[in-house]
Amino acid sequence: MARALAAAVALGAGYLVLTFAGMGMGDVKLAPAAGALLGWHSWSAVITGTFTGFLLGAVAAVTLVVTGRAHREEQAAFGPFLLAGTLSVSLLLT
Repeated sequence: MARALAAAVALGAGYLVLTFAGMGMGDVKLAPAAGALLGWHSWSAVITGTFTGFLLGAVAAVTLVVTGRAHREEQAAFGPFLLAGTLSVSLLLT
């Protein structure tokens, strides 16, 4: 339980720092829940789930730019990728 709480605080704080780079507050509000779920498993799950979410978001963004459906300056919601990374790692560990 302590690790889940620590992971929730760590991920929430990390995403709060990313607001200075353009991350939306909705993603910041979602991050502690994802951190708690991943932290319940292990610290490596927190790292892997976070990295997976960013990797999925990057692949989607590059795909949209390459196909011409988006420009480099456009912003997209990161919440679905945060959830996808969290749930994929969590389901693999369960």
